[in-house]
Amino acid sequence: MSNTERFSRCVDYGQITRIRARKSYAMWLKLYRQIALCKCKAEMLRYFYKTLDNRWYFGSEQKSDWSEESLEQVIKDLNKGE
Repeated sequence: MSNTERFSRCVDYGQITRIRARKSYAMWLKLYRQIALCKCKAEMLRYFYKTLDNRWYFGSEQKSDWSEESLEQVIKDLNKGE
């Protein structure tokens, strides 16, 4: 059973309240709302990168810089094809 299936069976209001109080819930909600406002894929990817970077996902400044550099190259490469 997947986590999504397990969650859909969850009817405990207390558990839902605890989930909504989590920082990760706030992060995903903010990300969802921001993506809905994005006008282009590059903007969406940059916002996602920023969200991960703010949570220290990459582990170090150097890895964060490399990831941002990679993201910008992907955007450049894909824009050439459009």
